[in-house]
Amino acid sequence: MKEFFLSYPRSKDFRRKASEQCKPYTDKLLTITLIYLLISVAVSIIDSLTGTRTPIEGTDMYITTTWFAGLFEFLTAGAFMFSFVLICKKVYDDKEPVLKDLFSGFNQFTRALVVNLLSSLYIALWTLLFIIPGLVKSFSYALAKYIAIDRPELSANECITESRKIMDGHKWELFCLGFSYIGWMLLSVLTLGILLLWVAPKMQQAQYLFYLHVSGKGLEDEKLKEASVEVEVVDAQ
Repeated sequence: MKEFFLSYPRSKDFRRKASEQCKPYTDKLLTITLIYLLISVAVSIIDSLTGTRTPIEGTDMYITTTWFAGLFEFLTAGAFMFSFVLICKKVYDDKEPVLKDLFSGFNQFTRALVVNLLSSLYIALWTLLFIIPGLVKSFSYALAKYIAIDRPELSANECITESRKIMDGHKWELFCLGFSYIGWMLLSVLTLGILLLWVAPKMQQAQYLFYLHVSGKGLEDEKLKEASVEVEVVDAQ
């Protein structure tokens, strides 16, 4: 991995390395993704059942006002976001993910909620100016969730600021990485989302590798691993 981070990986390199890392845990990652999608479907069903139907005067049509899905998304989006980052971290460390990891982000519920809320708020405010600035800022703040987990000493706002600094000059690279999966996403639509069970974990892993690369943390971690191995060898002698 050290050679990978020392090089200048392109989108195809991140995709290839992500596929390699996810391959040993395909079944586990598929199960975790499936459970998450089933939770999303269940939330949508409850949302439709608890909605309020208001008749449109003079017609036989209704306006349905729902609230459950919005509230659920507001409260849990950040925690699930953290969970998937922690899963990517386990896969990178060659540790087998398990189903309970899907809820590991809830151990940092408040921090996850604030990071997600502030990021969404800032992006929404920039979008009010025009769509393009909001889109650009979404890439600027994309690393906040990873930083929040790796650097607990930073506040949520500091994580967002740090993400903006790191992503300076790298936003286009992240856009290209996401766009490189467009073919797989289209195929997922044709398979009614079934293919997404295999594609989504690889996309998340590729984005995690991107974070490790642009932040320099990946190379730093690899150097620490090498130093640890050298110390073990010396101790053994």
